[in-house]
Amino acid sequence: MDMNVLREKLDNSQHIYLYGAGLTGMNYLQRLRKHLPSRSIEGIIVSGRDGNPEKIGGLRVMLLSELAVRKEETFFWITAGEKHQKGIVQGLEYSGYNRYIVPNQEIMEKLYMLEKHEFIDRRQYTDKVLFLLAGYKEFLWRDVFERLESYLPEDIEVCILSSGLKNDRLEALAEQKGWSYLSTTYNSVTMIQNIAMEYYQNAQWFYKLDEDIFLTEGTLQSMLRTFVSVQELEPCNVGVVAPLIPLNGYGYIRVLDKLGLRDTYEKKFDKVLSGGYPVKKIESDIDAAAFMWGATGELPKLDELNRAFAGSNEYSFCNVRFSIGCILYSRTFWDKMGGAYPYGTGQPGDVGEDEVHLCARTVLKSYVLAVDESSVVGHFSFGPQTEGMKDYYAAHHELFEIQ
Repeated sequence: MDMNVLREKLDNSQHIYLYGAGLTGMNYLQRLRKHLPSRSIEGIIVSGRDGNPEKIGGLRVMLLSELAVRKEETFFWITAGEKHQKGIVQGLEYSGYNRYIVPNQEIMEKLYMLEKHEFIDRRQYTDKVLFLLAGYKEFLWRDVFERLESYLPEDIEVCILSSGLKNDRLEALAEQKGWSYLSTTYNSVTMIQNIAMEYYQNAQWFYKLDEDIFLTEGTLQSMLRTFVSVQELEPCNVGVVAPLIPLNGYGYIRVLDKLGLRDTYEKKFDKVLSGGYPVKKIESDIDAAAFMWGATGELPKLDELNRAFAGSNEYSFCNVRFSIGCILYSRTFWDKMGGAYPYGTGQPGDVGEDEVHLCARTVLKSYVLAVDESSVVGHFSFGPQTEGMKDYYAAHHELFEIQ
C-alpha cells in the first residue's frame, strides 16, 4: 500500500488496534509506540482467549467481538505471525472491518512518514534545499527572516519545518514567499527532518538552519565552495560543513584567536575550552554572549566580522561535538549515515538528538565535519542565556540588524 494512502487511512481512523498478541505482536507494539507517538493504540485483538494474557503493555487484550467502536473509524495493524494473517484478514472483512494493513519491511523502515503531519507543497525540485526549523522563537523572526530573504541564493528553495505545532504566521509567510511548509503534531526534531528528507528525494544538497541563526551575506555559497574544495584538496570525505559561529563551543575559540582576543576573553570570563560544556561561560553567561555579539566593541559586529573573514578560503576540521544550528550536508552523506535520524519519545521534543546522531555518524562512517572559516553567522544564545538575551536584544537591537 502506498504510504500516502496508508497515512490517510490512519488520519481518518479514530481507533487503532493491533491484531496479534504473540511475540511478533509485542515487538510491533514497541516499535509502533516509539515511532508513531501520535497514533495511540487502544488495545490488542486476539482470535481466542486461550493462552493470552488480559493485558500487554498496559493495553487490554480482547476478542474482535468485544469491540464497541464504529467499524468505518477503526484501523488494525495485523501483527500476528504469517500463518495466521490470511485467517485474520478474512475474519475482519467478514465482520465489516476494511481498514487494516499487514506491515512489510518498507513500511516499518519509514514509519515516520505515517506520523500526523501536513505538508504544504510548493516544491521547485531544485538541487539544493534549505530546511528552516522554526516555531518557538517568534521574537527573533523579523531579523532571522529578513536575513534569510536577503541572502538566499536563487538556486536554493526553502521548506519551513515546525515540529509539534502549526503556526499561522509561518504558514502565511511561506505562502507569501513561495516556500513549502511542513508541520507535525508530535514534537520531534529528528522525526520532522526525516519526513522532510522523504519529500525532497531529488535534491542533492541540504542546508539546515535553526530559527535562532542570523544568516550573513554569501555564507550559503561559501559553505558549498568549502565542501567541494575540501573534498578535492584533502584525503578525506566531507560529511558536514558549518560556518564559524562566535557563540559556539568550537567557533568562539577560532574567532577569538583570529582576532587576538583569547586573553581578553579569558580575563573577562573563563579559560576557553573547545566543545560543549554547559558550565562554561560561553554557554551560560549573558555577558559572555553579549561580548561575542560585539557588545563591548572589541569584537566587530556580525556582518563586519563576516566581511573581514570572507574570501580567506580557510577551513578547519572540528574534532569535538559541534552544534548543528547551521550546516550543509549532501544526499550521499545522508544515505551513508543510514538515511534517517533515530528518534524516541523523550521530552522536550528530543532536542539535540539529531546533533548527537549526526556528530557520531560523521566519525563512525569516517567522514569529517569541516568548518568554513570564510563565513560567519550569528547564534542568538544558548538555553540558559536566552531570557537575559531577550532583554539585551530589545535594548541593543543594532547589534543584530543587517549592517
